[in-house]
Amino acid sequence: MSMHGVANEEKSDLTKEESRAIRQRSMKLLSDLVSPIKKRLAVGFTTVTIATFLQVAGPAIIGIAIDTALPAAMKHDWTPLWICAFVYIASAAITAFGMNFFITYAARTNQSVIFDLRQRLFRHTQRLSIDFHEQYTSGRFISRQTNDLDSIRELLDTGGNEMIAALLIMIFTAIAFIVLDPQAFVILLIALIPLGFTTRWYQKQSRLAYRISRVASAKLIVHFVETMIGIRAVKAFRKEDSNQEKYDELVEDYRKINVRTIMLFGVYQPSQVFIAVATVAAVLVFDGIRVMHGEIGIGTLTASVLYARRFFDPMEAIANFYNAYQSAASALEKISGVLEEVPSVAEPVSPVAVSNASGKVNFNDVEFHYS
Repeated sequence: MSMHGVANEEKSDLTKEESRAIRQRSMKLLSDLVSPIKKRLAVGFTTVTIATFLQVAGPAIIGIAIDTALPAAMKHDWTPLWICAFVYIASAAITAFGMNFFITYAARTNQSVIFDLRQRLFRHTQRLSIDFHEQYTSGRFISRQTNDLDSIRELLDTGGNEMIAALLIMIFTAIAFIVLDPQAFVILLIALIPLGFTTRWYQKQSRLAYRISRVASAKLIVHFVETMIGIRAVKAFRKEDSNQEKYDELVEDYRKINVRTIMLFGVYQPSQVFIAVATVAAVLVFDGIRVMHGEIGIGTLTASVLYARRFFDPMEAIANFYNAYQSAASALEKISGVLEEVPSVAEPVSPVAVSNASGKVNFNDVEFHYS
């Protein structure tokens, strides 16, 4: 079955080949949008990397202060403690400044992407031929320009920034954890196994759910827009009751689909929280036993627990991002389908001006009717 352009746009249960074709089309569009802003992305990524690195250094500084600086202070040597306090405050200040710059800079970059995509979609719809517009209703275009673009904008404005920072926090936290307490880090690795299974389950289920949601949303918008545009005909032919019945049916379908997507997220996000809490508890017990045996200090125990908690803290942001990503990915599939359409009647490469045009057109046995 062909998946070119908007063909079979309302189909949600796709085969592997169809899913691959749509994914490649969407990724190509995304690559075209990102190419002009690669330098801006590099600046933003460098800034957030430095800020995140300093943020992750906090628990290690606390551990050093407990195990080294405090014993020195008890011997009236306050210099190490003052150094730890100064480094901790300085790293927090630099982190705050860096994150402020990154969020502001990323917001400008994201808006330029949305602006470019809106312009592309509007220009392309005007270039398409009349026959396409006759079968692809105005309601669908409105859905592409509003609902779908809003999903992508929401992902870029909130989820994208949070996702980058969250991944960097997890990576730097894992590295610091390995250096500080490699034995306890094994517990963290074990926790990633159930985390990976739940994420994979949510990925499969939510991808299908959001595709169905996009189709239902488009149908609802189309019916509403077409009814309002043709309100004179609706009133003239007394179509209010039948239109209301159809609208009620579409609204109910959309409600059920949204409930389904929320229920999926309601299973995925609490599962992540439970895995995180269980992992922190396991690290606390494991390192607590080692402290009692004199293998590690209390500072190392404190830093390990803080790193275990910090490793899972971004999970909520990642879950929210993934939820927004699935919605935006479905929206990008629909938009890329419209942009893949080509005019059936191409514009002339070298148009010739018509002067002194003459002639006539005869209409024989012509009739007009609604479909």
